Amino acid sequence: MLFSGGAFTVANSILWGNSKIIQFNSLEEQSEFELQTSALVSINNSLIKKQNPTGAGNVDATVIGFDPLFVSQIGQNYHLLAGSPLINSGNNSFLPVDTYDLDNDGDVLELIPFDLDGSNRISIGIVDIGPYEFIDEVFFNGFE
Repeated sequence: MLFSGGAFTVANSILWGNSKIIQFNSLEEQSEFELQTSALVSINNSLIKKQNPTGAGNVDATVIGFDPLFVSQIGQNYHLLAGSPLINSGNNSFLPVDTYDLDNDGDVLELIPFDLDGSNRISIGIVDIGPYEFIDEVFFNGFE
């Protein structure tokens, strides 16, 4: 992501596994995020690869060997594995409201109810960082 002006907020988000075109048909992995000139940015409860942005609740990804515990980075499966530091590390107040009534319950003022898979957006009280909510299969299937 490259930003050069204006103001924006990044919240409950993951910026990971992106590349930037350096030359024609040549890719080189760069920083996930570049801030140039006078952009005003607020980053909260987020993970940015190889960075530790200022703001509240961000995950420090500068530690050597840091592993966010994605199912498969190579396969681009960014669902979370048990033990991921991103589980319950988001902030519910940054969730958008359900403007389009995605769950058809007539309540357009509630928080968005679903994650990218259509599962409950909040499963254990606090939203996870990223587009997918961790589902503990043992708990989900009623064995605990």
